[in-house]
Formats: sequence, structure tokens, C-alpha cells
Amino acid sequence: MRPMVISADRPDLDREQELDINPFGRFSVMVDSRDVNLGSPQQRALLALLTISANQAVRMDTIIESIWGQHAPSRVKASIQAHVSRLRKSLTGNTSNNSGRTPRVEYCSTGYSLRIDAGQINTQRFEKLVEKGRRLPGEGLLEEAAESFRQALELWRGVPYGDLLHYEFATQEAARLEELRLAAVAGMANCRLKLGDYRSVTESLGDDVRRYPLREDLASYYMVALDHSGRRADALHIYERTRSNLAEELGVDVSKGLRSVYHAILG
Repeated sequence: MRPMVISADRPDLDREQELDINPFGRFSVMVDSRDVNLGSPQQRALLALLTISANQAVRMDTIIESIWGQHAPSRVKASIQAHVSRLRKSLTGNTSNNSGRTPRVEYCSTGYSLRIDAGQINTQRFEKLVEKGRRLPGEGLLEEAAESFRQALELWRGVPYGDLLHYEFATQEAARLEELRLAAVAGMANCRLKLGDYRSVTESLGDDVRRYPLREDLASYYMVALDHSGRRADALHIYERTRSNLAEELGVDVSKGLRSVYHAILG
């Protein structure tokens, strides 16, 4: 389905429009629940690059190298200026409202920056929720921490910048965010275990334990949840599989922490 382009003749020009940038899955921008046409692949990549460094200047040479590499056209700076001009029109839609929540692509002496409220970018909302989830257990707020992690994971709708992964900058950012996702998965599991909610841990961890067979933190939480759910044999199997994978892939033994969980299950 082709994205809907913002109409040029919409009424109510002075009101503040709702805008969200969603890097999860296909990189997209929504204005008033309508999908904005971001233009050419290079134009989409430019906005994605600026989104990753939101509210910070991205140098012109970084933009050129990140998007065109060694194949930049002779008039690449003019192309970038044209892309920026079109992006400005797309992001502001038809509103003349110039409030702080209206994103702007601004020129600076070294390049360009995307000036935007961090709450309008789903990945930044995700990061703030993960950060909150990490902080709350130290205040004794386990249920609140688990809920913060849950809300963060609910925003995850696919690999970040999934349609732009042929660009190295997008691949690197997707990998960074995936590490944060795993931290949220582990953090929520830890909170749920301490709250005695073993069933939810067994239901939520299985896929990631299989996808990441070298992650001892996930294996540890999964083993504890399985054991407390009456699945001791499955818990011991996870330990043996993790130990075998670590030995084969990295040439190392399991950590003291995972070994302690194993011995606790054995009794």
C-alpha cells in the first residue's frame, strides 16, 4: 500500500498537529495518524540519520559518508539541501503552528540537526522507559519497574530501521537498541521472579533464550522460572545447553552466577 501524502488543502492550519517518528520496523513518520511520504531512499535515510542524533548537529561529511559513501554525486551538497527542503515541508505538514513540538530540520555551520521533542520519537520513549525500569528496583518498586519494562517492550514493533539496514549507521543503531531490548527483557524477568510471577517469565523468555543461546542472564532467569513451575528437567537442560554453547562458541565455561543457579536447582 502506498503511503498517504499529507494533503495541501487541509483546514485548521494553525492548530498543533500530532507527529510521531517510529523507527521500529519500517521507518515511518505519522502526522495526525497519517503516514507521511518521506520521498526517495536517500531522503528517508537522511531523516533516519538525523533522528538517531536528534537535537544534535550531524556534520555534512558524516551525512555524505553515511548515505552515499564513495559514490557521492558531484553536487551532493545541493542534493542534501533539496532533500532537507522537502523534509521540512513533510514534517510541518500544513500547519503554520511553530510550537516547540513542531519538528524542524535546522542548518548549522557544520551540517544539519533535527530539533524535536524526544517524546515524539518512539525509540527515545523506549529508551526512557528502559532507563526508568532499571532505576525503580533500587527504590523498592518492583511492580512499577516491571510495568515500565513492559511498556518499553510494547513499543517494539520490529527491528529498528528495518527497511534501512543496508546503511551501516542504521545497522549499528539497530544493534544498540536490540541490546537495550534484551536488557529490558532481562530486567522485567528479574522483577517478575522477585514478585513470584514465574509463569509470566516462562512464557516471555523462551524465544529470546533460543535466539541468544550465549546470554547467561536470560538462561539464569529462565532456569529459575522453569524450576519453580515444576519443570526441573527443562531447567537443567537449559543449563547444559548454555554450557555447551559457551564452550563451543567462545571456549569458556559458564559463570559462577549461572553455576550457582544450577546447584540450587539440584538441591
